[in-house]
Amino acid sequence: QGGLMMTDIQTSYDSLVGVDATMATCNLTARVVAGAPDDSIMWMRVRPIAMDNGMPCTNKMPQGSDGLGDADAQVVYDWIAAGALP
Repeated sequence: QGGLMMTDIQTSYDSLVGVDATMATCNLTARVVAGAPDDSIMWMRVRPIAMDNGMPCTNKMPQGSDGLGDADAQVVYDWIAAGALP
């Protein structure tokens, strides 16, 4: 969906990191900005809804959820902050 190809590990990485989404979300355009979680759409979508101070700017992932649990969200945040390395 949205041009995101997730057929294998390398294709998934190449579709996420340093790539603009097909549509801006939360006033952001990049799916994942290496080193910058708060500039990454992926982070906005997966972070726990409690972090949105009652004003989520997008639907959360996984679909139908309130975002990831704290521990899983921290893994995503740390990965992006550390440079989103493959």
